Amino acid sequence: MRDLLRSPEFRIALAAIAIFSIFGLKSSSFFTERIWRGILIAAGDLGFLILGETLVITAGEIDLSVASTWALSAYVFLTIANAGVDPMLAMILVLLLGFLIGYANGFCKARTGIPSFLVTLATMWIIRGVVFVINPTSYSYLKVETVLNQILLGYIGMVPAVFIWFIALTAIFTVLLTRTRFGSHVLAVGGNLTVARNIGVRIERTKTLCFILSSLMAALGGIAMIVEYKVMNPNSGMAATFGAGLEFEAIAVCMMSGISPTGGRASFPAVFIATIAYASFKSGLILFGLPGYWYLPFTGIMTFILVGLHLVGKKKTSS
Repeated sequence: MRDLLRSPEFRIALAAIAIFSIFGLKSSSFFTERIWRGILIAAGDLGFLILGETLVITAGEIDLSVASTWALSAYVFLTIANAGVDPMLAMILVLLLGFLIGYANGFCKARTGIPSFLVTLATMWIIRGVVFVINPTSYSYLKVETVLNQILLGYIGMVPAVFIWFIALTAIFTVLLTRTRFGSHVLAVGGNLTVARNIGVRIERTKTLCFILSSLMAALGGIAMIVEYKVMNPNSGMAATFGAGLEFEAIAVCMMSGISPTGGRASFPAVFIATIAYASFKSGLILFGLPGYWYLPFTGIMTFILVGLHLVGKKKTSS
């Protein structure tokens, strides 16, 4: 039992079962295929941001620019695809944009020594301001069908394709963190900079690569979002505020998964479970009949409870 309590996957799985049970008892429709399709789509959409953010936090940093990168990437893909650029080339160009944003974050952090919180906060506002300037008031629609529709949309059984991609990317990031030299370096720089430096880890390069991967995942998530929903609306809805607040949701889910807030420890399977739990939690609140914005205070409460659960579990296993 002590070994199970030591596992963040087990602790977050218990929390997820509790969430499913509470909402399932409240409403029999919670376990219907229609509701769970929506939950899995929401988990897949947010999952792109969460995976990249997890890697940055594991390296002992934070990236507040992911949601702004997500929004800018969606708008740039929409604009150039509508202009007649081949969708695959458009995707490559948007991913290059994501790469440059991540590199800029890592470069500024390395060269100036400014904390990543402030560097990416500045990037967040710069990018969001750019998006508002280039598209301040009007709806923007994706007017073309692309090959990405076949890749990102549709279902395999009842499972949405975007969630299948989330599963695949979780597996890739798990291997990257636990089975590669780069992953070992990420854990080292997040765990103890002195030790990492003594064993020859190139600290700034490793952290910059984490920022790049985070921004690439945000860019990929933005592409997936615009292909899926085909519209950005600056006045209402998810894309209304161009992703404002999604960066904090991603960070909250990372904390729910039991990741070390100071870096050096993470579990992508736990992050995967936490993402599903969070998506089901938001859907469950709607079934309770609460206004949509009520998820904000409840997310704070949920984060506090789950972080506390992880801390209690660690204390029990260490005693």
